[in-house]
Amino acid sequence: MDNNMLLPKKLIQKCPVCGKEYQHNKIKILETQDLYILSYLKCSNCHSGLALKILMLPHGMVGQAVVTELDGEELKNFKKVSKAIASEDVLFVYDFFKKKKSLVEGLKSVSHKL
Repeated sequence: MDNNMLLPKKLIQKCPVCGKEYQHNKIKILETQDLYILSYLKCSNCHSGLALKILMLPHGMVGQAVVTELDGEELKNFKKVSKAIASEDVLFVYDFFKKKKSLVEGLKSVSHKL
């Protein structure tokens, strides 16, 4: 079956930036799994990108969309190399900003250590 047939067209009718209707034949399917479909659209008018993840849940489908400047290939590459943010990463950032009075001061101190 064509993966484009699985995407609910009502979730992705118009560009959220300029309001122009999407051309559904331009949808790129980036990844499919049992529980979700990751796809990408680019507006033909304003060229804004839209990453769309459709989750297949027992009670129906849920769509999550993000406007992005990345293209479809960049999204696939980003997904490969990105890792989840760990709790120690969050605590490090919290401690960093708690100790520093300003962002500029904090960034200067970090750049001197590199």
